[in-house]
Amino acid sequence: MESHWIILPKIDKSISKKLSNYPFLVRQILFNRGIKSKNKAKNFLDKSFYEFYDPFKIYQMKKAANLVLDYVEKGKKIYIHGDFDVDGICATSILFDFLYRELKANVMPYIPSRFNEGYGISDESLGNIKKGGGELVITVDCGIRDNTLVKKWCKKGLDFIITDHHELKRDKKAGKVILPGEALAVVHPQHPKGRYPFKDISGATVVWKLIAAIAETKKIKLNIEEYLDLVGLSVVCDIMPLVDENRSMLKKSFEAIKETKRVGLMRLINDAGIDISRINSYHLGFIIGPRLNAVGRLDHAIDAVRLLVTKSNNKARDLSEKLNLLNQRRQSIQREIYNKAVEQIKKAGIEKKLYFVWGEDWAEGVIGIVAGKISEKFHRPVLIATKCKGEYKGSARSIERFNIIKAINLQSDILERFGGHPQAAGFTVKHENIEQFRDDLLEIADGELDEDDIRKEELVDCEIKINDVSFDLLEWVEKFAPFGYGNKKPRFVIRDLEISSVDLVGSDSSHLKFSFLNKDTGEFISAIGFRLGEKFPHLKAGDMIDILFTIELNEWNGSSTLQLNVTDLKVVE
Repeated sequence: MESHWIILPKIDKSISKKLSNYPFLVRQILFNRGIKSKNKAKNFLDKSFYEFYDPFKIYQMKKAANLVLDYVEKGKKIYIHGDFDVDGICATSILFDFLYRELKANVMPYIPSRFNEGYGISDESLGNIKKGGGELVITVDCGIRDNTLVKKWCKKGLDFIITDHHELKRDKKAGKVILPGEALAVVHPQHPKGRYPFKDISGATVVWKLIAAIAETKKIKLNIEEYLDLVGLSVVCDIMPLVDENRSMLKKSFEAIKETKRVGLMRLINDAGIDISRINSYHLGFIIGPRLNAVGRLDHAIDAVRLLVTKSNNKARDLSEKLNLLNQRRQSIQREIYNKAVEQIKKAGIEKKLYFVWGEDWAEGVIGIVAGKISEKFHRPVLIATKCKGEYKGSARSIERFNIIKAINLQSDILERFGGHPQAAGFTVKHENIEQFRDDLLEIADGELDEDDIRKEELVDCEIKINDVSFDLLEWVEKFAPFGYGNKKPRFVIRDLEISSVDLVGSDSSHLKFSFLNKDTGEFISAIGFRLGEKFPHLKAGDMIDILFTIELNEWNGSSTLQLNVTDLKVVE
């Protein structure tokens, strides 16, 4: 499927004048990110600039902090109920570590089993907590939509403090927010009565704000930034937009990771072969995150919490090894399900605007990754489900122009459970309702999406010439880091570029290796096109192509050269 390259609008002359102390390309990239003043540009490009907001501006934060301290001082048994994704694991680890080690609380972490209990709080998980003597349940990264469960278990003797960041439940007609009313406190950054200036923070960030509020209330001398190693991990892995406070959070988290005393995290980083001094968003999102996720996908995610809170080097070694082995197994299962899902999609009709497939024996913990891979490849909303005890449990991934949780919410009457974000969600539906659920979603997608919506668009910062590629440009580009969702690495287009050489590389020959001649300088510039090997039969030296790319440093055998990372190309007819 050929993508559509969209060159972002050229910077306004008035704004360009305000930013005149920067090179033109830098001005354009700043403008593309909504940065239009000299002061904002200075702060954005300054690696030492951080902006953090007052935790007490989050809805009911003060109330929650006082309640936690009261339960701790009375020696009540507290359970931290997290979830089995990276955000839930990190949030649970942060709050447990703080309450147990700093406040000496009677506290236990609880992560539900993906297979026996499902995501979030449930009758099964709360029943287990009650049997364990739990008196207060603090939810992290879950609970905001579970009004009925909270009410039911309050009557059975459990108290609740809800901390979450997921979409608030609203009355369908009035649009009014509906909270778990029986909870003692509900801490949520998006609540309309709150005063928090930035809404899109992770569940672990909410918890980090909570422990900051508790520490301030109790007047504890605490280096709160020590916990940012796990907060940054959650921001990247939960795909929070890297703007505003999230960007500050992530920048600061890299410093915290480099100095971390968390032996489990250090072991995980070392076992993955990462140079901790050069750690970046890619390492968190694509190397560390999948290892933490793997244990919850195929086993029990409580082992990931144990890894992140242990002080024992031996335990850290054993748990890290377990996570690595599970991740390798996850990769194998993922490939198998991916192939089966794509085969189903092709049979049903690859032209459809939404893909919904299911299987009888697909690993529940892996289908979300597969849905994401297929959504990325075909640029469609994708739902994948697997049959489990007479019902189907599924995961959804979507594109920017289709709010999947909103579409799923419209079918809430026939669903057992659901939750998530506009681009990622989970659901449970009975066997007899799955075809209706699919058909209704297909109808919604047909009504909301047109051909342009499902045509993959690649946003380009600007067109440049090969002469613009330089170490100076690379140095400026790196000032825009950290990169990720909401702040992608600057991307450029060069047109009518003559191929000097092209070849297949990689163990499976799936990548392209190019070189291009800068005719003005007589120097060659190398380029790599990951997963573009399928285009090789249509390319040869002397062909003219347009390329979409990012600029990076290629370090090999002690030397450093510029390299273009080509993400798409078009042959010039």
